[in-house]
Amino acid sequence: MTGAPRVRRSLYDALVENAGLKLVSLLCALGFFVFIRGAERAEMRFEVGIAHTVPPETAHRILVKEPPTGISVTLRGPRTQLEALPRNLDTITLDLSTGHESVIELTPNMIPNLPRGVEVV
Repeated sequence: MTGAPRVRRSLYDALVENAGLKLVSLLCALGFFVFIRGAERAEMRFEVGIAHTVPPETAHRILVKEPPTGISVTLRGPRTQLEALPRNLDTITLDLSTGHESVIELTPNMIPNLPRGVEVV
């Protein structure tokens, strides 16, 4: 039975001895992890809602097919910035009031409130 207290004492010494140095080492490791993980670039998929204005009666045009209510967009940028974004981004409003456009192209600059360093793929 004399071996059990010796093991217990060795384990206690291993945990408590140089506690300040162990704490500094742990904080440095955590800091490096956050720094490297934050700088890592990633790609994530987000949903963007689409709203539209209908052509007026004076345009003598009708919508043949309803525009989609949303699209899926892939964004690339620092992982920490992408993870901070909501999964459903703001809504894009398409202006169909003139009634003359047959095709409306969605461009990356139409997506609102993207942080600096994040791009549409």
